[in-house]
Amino acid sequence: MATVADVADPSLYPTPLPESARRIELRTAGGPLAALEIMPPAGVETRGTAVLVPGFSGSKEDFLPMLEPLAAEGYRVVSYDQRGQFQSPGPTRWREYDVATFAAELAEVIAAVDPAPVHLLGHSFGGIVAQRAVADAPSSVRSLTLLGTGPGNTDFAGARMVGPLVWILRIGGTSLLWKLMRGQLRKAGLAHGSQVWLKHRLVHTHKANLIGIIRAMLGEPSRVAALAQTDVRFLVMCGENDQPWTPATQAKMARNLNARYVVIADAGHTPNEERPEETARALADFWISVDVES
Repeated sequence: MATVADVADPSLYPTPLPESARRIELRTAGGPLAALEIMPPAGVETRGTAVLVPGFSGSKEDFLPMLEPLAAEGYRVVSYDQRGQFQSPGPTRWREYDVATFAAELAEVIAAVDPAPVHLLGHSFGGIVAQRAVADAPSSVRSLTLLGTGPGNTDFAGARMVGPLVWILRIGGTSLLWKLMRGQLRKAGLAHGSQVWLKHRLVHTHKANLIGIIRAMLGEPSRVAALAQTDVRFLVMCGENDQPWTPATQAKMARNLNARYVVIADAGHTPNEERPEETARALADFWISVDVES
């Protein structure tokens, strides 16, 4: 069974780690996974535990701006780097980065952090992993939030980029990918501090992880029908300018799941970082409503 141990980890993320949060290591059968954990502040009753799963080229820090607001509402929150992401080691072969393996490791993480069912959130590809994990073991969660994600490869607008991205990564690795990304990020007005962080994270992410995820996305079917048959409560949330799954695609998924649907204004694919206060508020409201009804 996975265990939790302290681990030191300097970070270049522009937002500092809250004093009440700590960096931990989750031990799984496939190897250790780097994680962040925050507890509710003194005097606030703990409502439950939440696990947050990042997406393609992401990391546990994607949720850092939301940690304190969620903890203030009474939630112990754990976010982690999936295998091969940023500070989590992983295999060197891309074939070992498939959705089934990611989902199995997520199941280990859930079992490690809390024996009771947790609130689960998956962002982008992390949402694909979360859907598979919940479809396999719905009793392990109290709720599932799908943030900026869609129904597998259905209506996945990023499919046309799979070939070019795999070629770029195989030829030049993460360094070449960053050179191509840098110009677009500058045009978008991304602050220098954020660019430094993104470069640091990307070059410390396994190339095999990125190739494996890109390929896995093409073959992942929709699990919406299976999930809709469970007793799990769902929240589908996205930025109003989201892609590669459009808000319309995500709204349809929400209807099919009988899910609460929230659109974050003035946000794109990462409302957790672009509009963290609004995103955390909507998330906490949903979790509290589920807990009250339980």
